[in-house]
Amino acid sequence: MKYGERLKTARLHAKLTQAELAQKAKIGTQENVSKLERKEAEGSEFTVHYAIACGVRPEWLALEAGEMVTSDYTQDPRLTTALAVMQKLPEYAIDRAIKELDSIVELVNAAKAEGAAHRDNSSAANPAGLKLGRRGGGRA
Repeated sequence: MKYGERLKTARLHAKLTQAELAQKAKIGTQENVSKLERKEAEGSEFTVHYAIACGVRPEWLALEAGEMVTSDYTQDPRLTTALAVMQKLPEYAIDRAIKELDSIVELVNAAKAEGAAHRDNSSAANPAGLKLGRRGGGRA
């Protein structure tokens, strides 16, 4: 697959228009992206920018090396940092962190379920389904 085809595949993977890709990558214009996708370009000095904007591996976009995306890829720098930190922890600490994360997921899922049930019961009084707390430091 040629570079332009890979760029288009990456852009479609990210569900971006050419203009959105140019804007998200903070380089060039829609016309620049269009030219790269159509022409016999062998690459771009902005390949890494395009890859990050599309959520694909830069090696794949540049050279078609390896997989387009990896299962642990994220654009959120907080998650990237957290993963890097966790990879340096001893096994027991990783197990503990995963248990804590499981607990958080359970709490979020329970809150979502409670919110859905609450919305079903009070949609007329609170059509947005917001949980409204009392002011003045009282318990909600």
